[in-house]
Amino acid sequence: MRRLFLGFQVNPKQLPTLLELQQQLSHQSMQPVPAANLHLTLAFLGQTSDEQLTALLNHIPHWHKPSFTLELAEVVHWPKPKILALATEQVPTPLQALYQQGQTLAQQLGLHQNEHQFRPHITLFRKAKSLTSDDTFTLSLAPKQLHLFESLSTDNGVQYPILQSWDLL
Repeated sequence: MRRLFLGFQVNPKQLPTLLELQQQLSHQSMQPVPAANLHLTLAFLGQTSDEQLTALLNHIPHWHKPSFTLELAEVVHWPKPKILALATEQVPTPLQALYQQGQTLAQQLGLHQNEHQFRPHITLFRKAKSLTSDDTFTLSLAPKQLHLFESLSTDNGVQYPILQSWDLL
């Protein structure tokens, strides 16, 4: 079984901007997400068998995969998962369509489905107890590819290798 999710990498040119935001918001009780792990999740799929992985790899190439631009402009704190994230409530229609395809496929394959409303975000910190800033910040995200990531726990922390990528149109 593999722990998988669909998502989008942050453009390497945008990493310094996100790392600067982490510096601005950082305090000792929070654990910053490593630069290599900064991403936007489309669909967390959870524990996935080899058969389910094969089905994913067979279905996703047939999706309509439109490109989109997303403006992330709100720093939010979610107490239950204890994360601090850069988020938005404005979901562009093409991204909503991709999200819906992901949820439908997850349901068909018996994989994890999101129980909350889709709220695009990039997690900046884990173990965050509160939000200590009201800084305004905007990041425009325009990914070129959809990725299937695996979440691997290693001695050096969690890593997210990409198993497969598909170009957005």
